[in-house]
Amino acid sequence: MNTTDATAHEYGYIRGNEIYLKGFLDFPDRQIGQVKESEEASIKYFEKRFELAKKKVHDLETMIGEAQNKGSYLMKLVHMRKYLAQFDGLGDYVALFKKLDELEAELRELIAVNRIKNLEIKRALIRETQDILEEVQDWNDATELIREVKLKWIKTGAVKKDFQDQIEEDFNDLVKVFFDQRKEFYKNRNNEVKDRVRRYRDIVFRVEKMKDSDLFDETFEQFRDLQQRWKTVGKIPHKRAVEMWDKFKRSNDFFFKRYKSYKALREEHEGDDAPSEEFRDLIVRKMCVKAEDLLELKDIDESADQAKDLLMSWKRISGIFKGIDKHMSGQFRNACDRIFELKYLMRVIKRKYPYFDDKPREDQLRIKISFMRELIRRDEHDVQFAESKLQQSEQRNSYNNDRGGYNKYDNRGGGDRYNKYDNRGGGGYNKYDNRGGGGYNKYDNRGGGGYNKYDNRGGGNDRYNKYDNRGGGGYNKYDNRGGGNDRYNKYDNRGGGNDRYNKYDNRGGGGYNKYDNRGGGNDRYNKYDNRGGGGYNKYDNRGGGGSYQQDKDERQLRNTLAIQKRKIEVKKQILAEMEAELADLINS
Repeated sequence: MNTTDATAHEYGYIRGNEIYLKGFLDFPDRQIGQVKESEEASIKYFEKRFELAKKKVHDLETMIGEAQNKGSYLMKLVHMRKYLAQFDGLGDYVALFKKLDELEAELRELIAVNRIKNLEIKRALIRETQDILEEVQDWNDATELIREVKLKWIKTGAVKKDFQDQIEEDFNDLVKVFFDQRKEFYKNRNNEVKDRVRRYRDIVFRVEKMKDSDLFDETFEQFRDLQQRWKTVGKIPHKRAVEMWDKFKRSNDFFFKRYKSYKALREEHEGDDAPSEEFRDLIVRKMCVKAEDLLELKDIDESADQAKDLLMSWKRISGIFKGIDKHMSGQFRNACDRIFELKYLMRVIKRKYPYFDDKPREDQLRIKISFMRELIRRDEHDVQFAESKLQQSEQRNSYNNDRGGYNKYDNRGGGDRYNKYDNRGGGGYNKYDNRGGGGYNKYDNRGGGGYNKYDNRGGGNDRYNKYDNRGGGGYNKYDNRGGGNDRYNKYDNRGGGNDRYNKYDNRGGGGYNKYDNRGGGNDRYNKYDNRGGGGYNKYDNRGGGGSYQQDKDERQLRNTLAIQKRKIEVKKQILAEMEAELADLINS
């Protein structure tokens, strides 16, 4: 060994330029570093490093002394041995390994004692699990207890290997039995809940079916019985309970409101003890007879006033009874409609003939027939117009052209057709013309106030010449036209900006009637729709690709058509009676 006094050390030495740790226990000599600045400085550096190893062993000893579960530190001791065997430092490693041996001996003795204790603890936990399993009252509480036992089991250390597998198997089997039984319990409870929901649903179905019954006394008792059954069904999930209760309460409230009105009506007719359905039919027949009797009164104004009162009573009766015979209902409505139509007819006639009552009966009938025919013609015109609008609406809905297409040539809106020369619909434009919501050709720009060197036309006018300007306020000696209008008569005024109108229609750029407002830039509206270049109302916006509620529009048009057609039938009945009376006078 090539060493000097200056380089010799109790735990190591320097050979050449390398520093070595002397072998100890079963470990041979090994190189731990090289000389950097000087031999003395290098020795001191590795002596200081050894202090770090001593501190780690001391810290481990302190942690073991303070720990409750000391056995868990056994593996840390094993790792500390490996750490020291590879550590680069100069010092008394033998003393450190001796300390580790002492600590390991203490831990192993402690572990052996603890495993005996752990065995007793785990056996006690098994007995506790059995007790929980046998005395379950609330499965939620029992589940919490089982979870606490499992946590204690995990925190408890290992037992002797001879008992380890068996005791783990015993505990896991008990826990499995518990959760299997809990699963079965909740499965049965869910089935019970489903059965309760089914019973609630059955009650709701029955009350919804009975709420419109006119057998009030019998249905009243059935409702009371179902209310008692409702209280005995049992609990179900809150969300389902609220949903079922809302339906049940709604049907109850509906029926008992009708029942209260029915009892009040009974009190008004104390002398009639007939069952509820017979009582209903008796009341309805009386009202039908009274309505028809009003037709015989000479004073039509008095008849109309009494008919209004009858309608209010009928509304009350129809709110109480839901099974009114359709034939009697139609008979009553027909009688009232005839009264109101006759009153309107006489009001129109007396505006033109103030002394109508002084004329002979034959002349009166001729005048009535003439005016009635005109009213029917106007109504049929309105129906035809409404049907055409409904057909157009259905076609739009069918082809789904609510919003307009486009391509590389132009910008288009409102689902209009187009070609390479122009843009049409909702104010489209190109180098040739500006067009919106209207017809067009290569000579002019039409729609929404379009123009060219020949004329100014609006709203899609497709007929013109050099003598007149139509659309956007155009006019002539007959009427004001625009917006594509090329037909007219004494009943309507049409054209953009037209300021003449009647109850039938105004059409074109800004025109309007009871069905719709149409034309480029229309800013007037009604309850149905506004269409063309920015029209609007509470239902929809149409024109220029605007969106709207097509289905709602169609429903309202159909309802309006049904009402108008019924009125036309009533007018025709009245007309036929007047014509028959006139024929009798002529032949007598």
